[in-house]
Amino acid sequence: MDALAPADYEAIRQLEGRYCFAVDSGDLDTVIACYLEDGAFECVDATAPDHPLCGRFQGHAVLRDYYQTLYSDYQRGLYRHFMAAMSVFGEADGDVTVSSYMLVLNVGLPGAERVVGSASYHDRVRQTSEGWKFAERRWVADTGPPPRP
Repeated sequence: MDALAPADYEAIRQLEGRYCFAVDSGDLDTVIACYLEDGAFECVDATAPDHPLCGRFQGHAVLRDYYQTLYSDYQRGLYRHFMAAMSVFGEADGDVTVSSYMLVLNVGLPGAERVVGSASYHDRVRQTSEGWKFAERRWVADTGPPPRP
């Protein structure tokens, strides 16, 4: 793979943003479209390893079930994901590695606005004929020092 063009960096940022808006609004079709057909999401939380939303979920059908479960616990429109410090670390086997920090805010209950979680994302993204997509999205809860990319 050749070096990324500035337009690729922007397209990757747009993928990350589109995903956050889709998750927060409950737009399941857009969330799933952000992934490759065999793409995976992994949730790692050392404080709750047996939580049903933790683990590895791969493939569109499995991801759709996962996010449907998430939405049953997650009140659409009450939360906002904020991504920061997105960094592209390199390329391997046609994939680009991207890491970023994330905060989730509760914004829907007056007087209850607060940070409800923080984590880091460690992603592998791949360019397709339909644009950049997640090959793997790894969410790691902040329960200690973040892993090295």
